[in-house]
Amino acid sequence: MRIILALLITTLSASPVLAVSDQYGRAVTCSGAGPVVCSSGALTVTAPTEQSAIATFNAMAPGTWVPPAPPPQTTISAYDFINRLTPAEQTAIQAARPMWPIQIASLGTVDVTNGTLLADIQAAVAAGLLTQARAAQILDLRVPSP
Repeated sequence: MRIILALLITTLSASPVLAVSDQYGRAVTCSGAGPVVCSSGALTVTAPTEQSAIATFNAMAPGTWVPPAPPPQTTISAYDFINRLTPAEQTAIQAARPMWPIQIASLGTVDVTNGTLLADIQAAVAAGLLTQARAAQILDLRVPSP
């Protein structure tokens, strides 16, 4: 009796698993009950129902799915951001705006998409302290900076 009860509780509490094939013959395994998570190899789809997930798999011909690129990094430690500037750039900016390095350092983390930071960098370009290309390099965290 205990075994049957334990089996019944396990069956009721576990998410149902559905194993099917899409129109291209790829094995698709789905689990959950709204939203449903279905996977086939490295591809995972979350959808409201199994049918909508399978429709998503059917819409993708084999070999055409490419995982989306991760969003670009937009934050960096204040220390690392300041070190993206060369010593000469740091000196020139500090001479023009003595408190700027302190303001940046006090942030702890710098978001290179922040409007105030972008305005400050553009002001440095307008003042001739940075070139536009150099400003773009400093703000693009995918690119190494001297």
